[in-house]
Amino acid sequence: MPDDPSLSIDEELWFLVDHCGEARHYLLGNPYTFTGRMSAWCPTKQCTFCVSKQEISACSPAARAWIAGFLAGCAPPPPTDARGDVDVESAAYRRWCEETARFADTGCWDDGERSCEDCGAELLRSADGERCDDCLRRA
Repeated sequence: MPDDPSLSIDEELWFLVDHCGEARHYLLGNPYTFTGRMSAWCPTKQCTFCVSKQEISACSPAARAWIAGFLAGCAPPPPTDARGDVDVESAAYRRWCEETARFADTGCWDDGERSCEDCGAELLRSADGERCDDCLRRA
């Protein structure tokens, strides 16, 4: 484990990433970089790094639960109107609901506007690629 006593490693929170073979890595917390990114420890390289849910190829049941809670806790807030109220009947709110549900699956969130590279449709901020679901289904 790390020489740095400030790092608290919970061996129950292990996961694997394809680029590092069968070596277990350990979730640490929020690196406060990009929405959905998690801080982790690599015992092989003896360093911390950032990882997204989509990069994790396998994990412990404890890590799976931790990731679900982490993503639920860092999902961006819903859109509000000029008074700061949430209009649950608005199209913006319905889109946000769709985006946050997808965020729980992908762990990806892009604050910028993006369009499908095939058809030009606006992508969800939680889309994990450059193509919309319709174009992916047709491929």
